[in-house]
Amino acid sequence: DPYWGHTFTLNVPHKNSKLDVSLHQHDKNKTRLIGQMQIDLKSLDYGKPEEKWYRFILIKRRRVKDNAPLSTGDIRIRLTLDEQHVLEANHYEDLIQLLIGHDFSLVTLLGELIDNQNDLAKRLVSIFHYKQKASQLLNYLVSVEIGKTDIPQVLFRGNSLSTKVVDHFLMMFGRKYLT
Repeated sequence: DPYWGHTFTLNVPHKNSKLDVSLHQHDKNKTRLIGQMQIDLKSLDYGKPEEKWYRFILIKRRRVKDNAPLSTGDIRIRLTLDEQHVLEANHYEDLIQLLIGHDFSLVTLLGELIDNQNDLAKRLVSIFHYKQKASQLLNYLVSVEIGKTDIPQVLFRGNSLSTKVVDHFLMMFGRKYLT
């Protein structure tokens, strides 16, 4: 069964790359190629999402004499090209120490100032996991979320930093239990 709305983060060497995508059907004992496509990343602008339809093509078909490409369906894909410059870990140590401080004041401040809570949550989970302090981050943010909520039925229903961190933590470490 297809899974809609799934997000993938892929590392590409440079903007002039092409992204090869193949779609497979997995049965009990075999895997069958349904179609392939190639996406040229040159047309994308950094940081600007582009959403459009792409066509899957099956090139090699059995029992067909002319072996002409066959369209096997379309898929709508949203792509965003992002460029990140990452330094060696020791360059970030002072910032990391401020982040994982005992009172979480920098985490709270970042949560109030940064609009893209999703990206912030992803990076916080990575940093706190790297320093083996992810449970403290989760505990703090969940406690804040509970403290801010007056109605128990709406607990963890908003787009707060708390819910985003819990989501990313579960995506990073819980996915293997779902398959």
